[in-house]
Amino acid sequence: MSKKNLRIIGFILIVCLAIVGLTFAPDDEAGTTIKKQSIERRVTNLEAFGRLYGYVHYFHPSDESAGLNWDRFAVYGAGRVKDAADDEELKKALEELFLPIAPSLVITEKGKKAPKPPAPQKTAEVVAWQHYGPPGTDTQFFKSNRVHAYLVDGAYAFDERMLFSHYPELDQKHTGTLSESLRFSMPLILYVENGKTLGTTEKSWNRFENLKEELAGMDPNLTSEDEDVRFAGVITTWNILAHFHPSVPNRRELTGSLGAALKNAADDRTREDYTETIAFLFEKTGDGMAEHTFIQDFTRWDRLPIALDIVEGKMVVTAANEFTNVQVGDIVESLNGVGWFEYFAQKANQIPGSSQFKLWRAIDTITGLDKVKLGIMRDGLLRDITVDKSRYMPIDEFNRIEGFKELGEGIYYFNITDDVQGVFEANKEALSNAKGIVFDLRNSTYNAQFATKLIGQLTDKPVKGPKLRIMQTVYPYQWKATYTEIQEELRPEEPVFKGKAVFLAYGGTRAQAETLLGYVKDNSLATIVGQNTAGAHGYLQMYPINGSLRGVMTGTETINAAGKSTFQFGIEPDVYVSRTMEGVLNGIDEYVEKAIEVIEGKKPQ
Repeated sequence: MSKKNLRIIGFILIVCLAIVGLTFAPDDEAGTTIKKQSIERRVTNLEAFGRLYGYVHYFHPSDESAGLNWDRFAVYGAGRVKDAADDEELKKALEELFLPIAPSLVITEKGKKAPKPPAPQKTAEVVAWQHYGPPGTDTQFFKSNRVHAYLVDGAYAFDERMLFSHYPELDQKHTGTLSESLRFSMPLILYVENGKTLGTTEKSWNRFENLKEELAGMDPNLTSEDEDVRFAGVITTWNILAHFHPSVPNRRELTGSLGAALKNAADDRTREDYTETIAFLFEKTGDGMAEHTFIQDFTRWDRLPIALDIVEGKMVVTAANEFTNVQVGDIVESLNGVGWFEYFAQKANQIPGSSQFKLWRAIDTITGLDKVKLGIMRDGLLRDITVDKSRYMPIDEFNRIEGFKELGEGIYYFNITDDVQGVFEANKEALSNAKGIVFDLRNSTYNAQFATKLIGQLTDKPVKGPKLRIMQTVYPYQWKATYTEIQEELRPEEPVFKGKAVFLAYGGTRAQAETLLGYVKDNSLATIVGQNTAGAHGYLQMYPINGSLRGVMTGTETINAAGKSTFQFGIEPDVYVSRTMEGVLNGIDEYVEKAIEVIEGKKPQ
């Protein structure tokens, strides 16, 4: 054969080898050419990863699971699974991610016989997760521990880290569905020998060490501009809420919302878009305290100089600075070019909480804008007026100027804000003998310590507050959860008020102010006048959300003296108040007027 022909054959062989090399590139190199999948396929992949993430993170008690940076793993894992072409590739990616952490995990394809895992080596010591309330950064009140137990005559004996008596059964496994064709099984309890969980092999441990190195090498400055961060934020948030929120009106709706939230996250383009996606999950819980995740509290002096409220079915200006060209009694037809009802309905859909809290917060957020364009109806004419906060002082929504005043002979008014305690001390002798006192809790901020002391002055004996119910769980999705209740007590304070006391409340009354009203309601210490409170109180848990967010949730459910939950419902007033156009136009605080009627002994109309 000629040299020329040999060169041609050699060239062909080289080309063929190159093609083979490209076709059978190592996994780490082939990963660089992964094809981006459709959004439907991506959501399937990410949802499977997200569900397994929660199971292993919170319920698989291996040493590896306890020692992992789960926030980084959420970002890393989302990036690894999102573009799996089918369930076969997805299964492989999930196994590569989770088996180093949970070697006893088994993932199977529907219709295929599952490989039989090796029988666990049995010892006299086991370990399982216990969650006392939701996991998070507040570990003074809520706890999540891997609790060790010892087998003594076929029964458990627990170590000092035991949080409650509920514990998984020996060799109990949890099974579930990850996708249309993928199933999984994992133990909820592991055997322990020489202080280490069993099931780990040399191979799985080496892979775990490699995984930790991968996570440690990740860019620490990733933001929500990265889609994997957004996917991770949805996954971490959803798992906390789905497994641990103590009171969700429609739990099935929440557990089914993961895929929709992941799809939203894929479409997000700004940080505001991303926070709306997280709020979409919060909204499923009905938890008004979750809004603290996003709402930046602005001071009294950083608001638009107007106030709005729904009065007789219309959106009405109830207070306004005289230099804004807006007048009290103006009817608002639109905000920023959108009809007022549509505008607030859209706002309310993005706010977690009860219906009364949603409405209050939606209206309240208007005053936090830099400016707003109002379509105002006045004297039969429609006019556009822009209001900004650059030139005017803000104004109170009920036109309150004084925090303390005498309303009539022997009747006093207190707005329980941060700056009234000194006034109270200066007048406490007169107040102790007053005919009646009106305490105003229609505030976003208040002096909690002062309010607590005031309620103690309404009684001459100790009174118990609402019960706080704490969930105790060892199983996913709160299956067979148990509960414990705590009930705090307020002791009498001096001087004891001899007259009638009235508390003013509305949909924005929440948090500790609402808890204190629970003492009032349950013990008939005073009359509550106004509207239902927010239904958002109890002990809070905080937790990290990828993208530098701090999640906030209610970690307890509040139960009143009648044995009913006040979550979302709030505390009902004894006397309801609805504002009227006549009251608004005449500058009358109808809450206060109704309180005076109660103190005077008049039958409220």
